Amino acid sequence: MKRDQKLQLKILRKIEDSESAYVLFTQFSENVGGYEDETAPDWSAEEAYNIRLLLRDGLLASSKVTDAPSLGLATDDVFAETYVTLTSHGHDFLEAPNWWQRAYRNVAGNFATLIAAVLLAVITQYVLEGLDLD
Repeated sequence: MKRDQKLQLKILRKIEDSESAYVLFTQFSENVGGYEDETAPDWSAEEAYNIRLLLRDGLLASSKVTDAPSLGLATDDVFAETYVTLTSHGHDFLEAPNWWQRAYRNVAGNFATLIAAVLLAVITQYVLEGLDLD
């Protein structure tokens, strides 16, 4: 599978827009016979892969909820769920301006300098034409 930055942005937006701070990522179950099953019920395989990359990169954090005993062997089937949430870094990533916004801010912040440069170029061209150096 490949890293898909557009998909990652879509995933981050989906988590940010959810009603709960934590969104279900995976469900895990293990029966007494040793059979294990892990699924990502609301995510495709590609989305799950990219969520794992976001977790590794620190844009998401995970929290596991389980009914497994803390000590000893489980007598019943073990069930666990993993939830993901945005980290501060994830929120900052979503709020970071894209390159169009950065370009606009750059032009707006340097507007006087740009006007002066254009006027200087026009005046210089006018003076050079007036000197008629032929």
